[in-house]
Amino acid sequence: MNLRKTSKFIVLFFLVGGLASCVTGEPQQAARKGCQDCHVEMAAALQQGKVHKPVADNACGACHLPHGIVGGVFLREKAPGLCFRCHRQLASAVADLSVHEPVQQGKCATCHAAHNAPQDHLLQKTVNESCFACHARQNFERQNVHPPLQDGCTSCHNPHSAGQPQLLVQEADGLCLRCHDSKSAPFRQAHFGQAADSACVSCHTPHSSAGPGLLKTLLHGPMEQGECLSCHEAGEAGGVKPPVSPDALCLSCHQSVYAKEEAIHRPVMEGNCSKCHAAHASDDQYLLVMSPDRLCLECHTEEQGTKMRSQHEPYKNGSCLDCHAGHGKTANKGLLAEPATLCATCHAPNLYGQGAFGHAPAAKGQCLTCHLPHASQEKRLLAKPDGEVCLSCHPSVVEELGKFSLHMPFAAGECSRCHSPHQGVVSKRLQAPTQKGELCLGCHKRTAREQEKEHGHPPFVEGQCQTCHDPHASDNSSLLRQAEGLLCLSCHQDVEQLVKGSVYLHAPVAAMKCGVCHVAHGSGDEHLLMKKKPDLCLSCHQDIQKYWQEGVAHAPAREDCGLCHLPHGSGNQVLLNTAGEKLCFSCHDNQTTRFRNVHHGLKPDGASCLSCHDPHGSPDKGLLYPVQHTPFSTAGCAGCHGEENR
Repeated sequence: MNLRKTSKFIVLFFLVGGLASCVTGEPQQAARKGCQDCHVEMAAALQQGKVHKPVADNACGACHLPHGIVGGVFLREKAPGLCFRCHRQLASAVADLSVHEPVQQGKCATCHAAHNAPQDHLLQKTVNESCFACHARQNFERQNVHPPLQDGCTSCHNPHSAGQPQLLVQEADGLCLRCHDSKSAPFRQAHFGQAADSACVSCHTPHSSAGPGLLKTLLHGPMEQGECLSCHEAGEAGGVKPPVSPDALCLSCHQSVYAKEEAIHRPVMEGNCSKCHAAHASDDQYLLVMSPDRLCLECHTEEQGTKMRSQHEPYKNGSCLDCHAGHGKTANKGLLAEPATLCATCHAPNLYGQGAFGHAPAAKGQCLTCHLPHASQEKRLLAKPDGEVCLSCHPSVVEELGKFSLHMPFAAGECSRCHSPHQGVVSKRLQAPTQKGELCLGCHKRTAREQEKEHGHPPFVEGQCQTCHDPHASDNSSLLRQAEGLLCLSCHQDVEQLVKGSVYLHAPVAAMKCGVCHVAHGSGDEHLLMKKKPDLCLSCHQDIQKYWQEGVAHAPAREDCGLCHLPHGSGNQVLLNTAGEKLCFSCHDNQTTRFRNVHHGLKPDGASCLSCHDPHGSPDKGLLYPVQHTPFSTAGCAGCHGEENR
């Protein structure tokens, strides 16, 4: 039997077996346990209060995938798709005229719990408390509360979606007239004898009010006095007719306010008063049809900046009328005053450009040179990133961006880290004085600690950072004003003269790399050395210590390299501080008998010392080189040098 036939046989076997089990009805495996069979404690907790049906039925798998090898609670689908599997009627809710925002965003868990909850419909809180999580409570708890509100918001509103505005369960006036009989005598009397069976919410607030009759906070004078016929014509059955030209009617009383020749606000120019104002009553200033933050953005959609990084406080709070005239009697986009004057009403001028070191745009009140008036993607309402704003007026600084070494705030375009954008405490509008390093050391904390060291570089100790460093950028490392060596020699002229007069130079000096041996700010060792000698020298000249651990070190070398060598330059080879033929005899007296005996009766001159002795260390106390000529090692000097050297 080949492989293909074998595969067909196996498939057929299982098909037949499966059919047989269906026919006989015999179970093929034991019934699976539910999640709650093992998670008993969790099951008990989830059975409290109102329980979601799948939880009550121990059908966790209706919403969750089984764990498998990887542990975790995995949903079969994300909300709201998972919820719509059962609650199919809600899937089409998003197509209604008005949709509750959590429903529109598919965030069912904003109001409902997934497993169990203390309230009906798996609400985590009571109906009203659920609503107050998003809707400001104070608007619903004023002195006079609409009775249906006490029964719950769902008395008038659908919680998910509706075919009416504001999620109303039916058309607004019809909803009101379900409870209020417009034909009754008390009703007519309360409405100055008028039928008043429409536009109820033009005068009344539907939730709560500080005044009687749930009237809105601000009332139009004629409406408050019951003088309906001063604007309306009498209608049938005691009612009134809407004005034929309501906007023209407004102008008959408010001529001075609505003078078109002075206006720049488009609704005013068009005489469209009802675009912004309510005819009867309002809860917002100036009888506006809605709060200024919402009303203005009905037209000025380009100004919406809720997701902006920074927002002007009046704009953020919807207080458009703090800065703008509603009808626009001035230029500059209807501002209440010129920008400089207007900004100064909140931002004290003495803090914005009026000081001795004020920024010119701030001093002239040209705030909009740098800032946007409403919102910005940049911090502090800047029109562009910090650095771009500054460089647009300071083009000479732009060239510095191409240099080798950049100060980090300068490179990041964070000019305000060092400079005050409005007025500084010192020249160049710096945030702090440069004296004593106050400005620099405010950020360079680690460098500041170096001032505590025993030996400090005078410019650094005195806080004169800019003696050595450029503030923005440099073509030298570490923002140095000059190349390292040139910068040091500009102050250390004695070293410069020594270097110029030396035949032999220390390699770091020849390379003008003072930082190889010296630290720039402060050190625990004199001369600002990185380490004590000879440790400093040994960091480069490691071979001279090869016999110090197992052998004998030359005492001066072990103590201080400077006893024999100069650090910068010398007229002698290997930077010796004295001519080689004299250096050894400055310590060793070659006239003594002992000296002659040690040298087998010979009297060597100083120039020959290094032909036999290692000046730094050796395997034995005589500091002799470890490899020796046989006559020399057996004291047979005369065999080569003759008796004339004795």
